[in-house]
Amino acid sequence: MTRLTLSFIAPDTERTRPLLDGVVQPEGIDLITARSMGNETFWRQLKFQEFDVSAMSISSYIIAKLQGIDMIAIPVFPSRRFMHSDLSYHLDSGIKQAGDLTGKKIGVGEYQQTAAVWVRGTLEHDFGVSQYQVDWHMERTEELSHGGATGFTPPPGISFQRLAPEKSLASALVNHEIDVASVHRAFLNVSSVIDRSTQIRARSGDWSKVKPLFPDKIAEGTRYFQKHGYIPANNIYTIRGELQRKHPWG
Repeated sequence: MTRLTLSFIAPDTERTRPLLDGVVQPEGIDLITARSMGNETFWRQLKFQEFDVSAMSISSYIIAKLQGIDMIAIPVFPSRRFMHSDLSYHLDSGIKQAGDLTGKKIGVGEYQQTAAVWVRGTLEHDFGVSQYQVDWHMERTEELSHGGATGFTPPPGISFQRLAPEKSLASALVNHEIDVASVHRAFLNVSSVIDRSTQIRARSGDWSKVKPLFPDKIAEGTRYFQKHGYIPANNIYTIRGELQRKHPWG
């Protein structure tokens, strides 16, 4: 039987590494693998559709699919987590708990990204903070964003602006130019052209004034799961539509 050769890109994590390293071999398939951070992976595939199989942001996939992109989702979810539990806040903001975020400036990597969708939904449905009653500040540029690749614009009534190119979520939060953001990427040993917090890390700032919004992430994750019954999925895998039609697996 002729083996199928597929190009495959995904972030290098404990879940994808066996495939990327060749430890796990798909039956009848030879994978040509590439590794990149999730944000870069999703942007490259949305912008250029370079790979046969790719990890993909769920929210961006839905938008691109509605616009007619020839991409089919594979029901595999390589990343799940409680996205809202990554948020941190500045002590001078007056925030004490999640319900205090109404009227505050919230930074996100990108308004369209799946993590931000989950954060908005959780803040609204679990803590009463409407997405229409906060100011959203986006780190990614138009050129290097999922929204730039799909032509996305936020809905009417949303207060939305981009951070200046010389700033990042990390620098804006530690200097209290925004009140809340997820800034964990600034402390990872990675660098990404998409997310400036991996480059503009603001390590010299007074980080003693930046605290986690949910100090006990396990307790918050337990609360969420007990209430909703699931762990939010952050991305999926997708395959080129023409390949699925030519080789109709499953």
